[in-house]
Amino acid sequence: DHPMFLLSCCCPHVALSQIMARTRLSTNGGHIINTTKQKWIRTAILLSTAYLTMNILLVCGIVMSPTMVSKIFSAVIFGLLNMVIIFSHCHVAIRTRRAIRMSYNIPQQCCDGCEDLMVSICCGPCSIAQMMCHTADYNTYRAVWFSETGLPDHVEPATAATPSV
Repeated sequence: DHPMFLLSCCCPHVALSQIMARTRLSTNGGHIINTTKQKWIRTAILLSTAYLTMNILLVCGIVMSPTMVSKIFSAVIFGLLNMVIIFSHCHVAIRTRRAIRMSYNIPQQCCDGCEDLMVSICCGPCSIAQMMCHTADYNTYRAVWFSETGLPDHVEPATAATPSV
């Protein structure tokens, strides 16, 4: 009944946007000073839907293309699109993880200097689930599937200490 696990595995863009909204982080990992609500969840759902639709269309294009040249062209576009999405998602996940670690004064355990990179790339869903647990009290508040912060609307996001960088 807990959406955290499924969101981090099946909809990591949505889960990451909820973490960013509840910690008031921008896509580059900086803290948002303006307290107006950012609409990360809508953007994440829109981008995920567009990404899925484009992948379906490109796979159909590869399968249904009459010539080998058009199949290769569709496959190259498919590969490039996926690389851009994966790299941008990893970049945002790394920056978000680093900002949370700095905000809560969490030291790196291993891979000094590149732990955020290694954890985000090698086990992205685990990293996202860990950030979700760290930035919300699921013992007190139930998780919400597709809300702005992943928490009920009446719950105000906790404000962590701004990192001293």
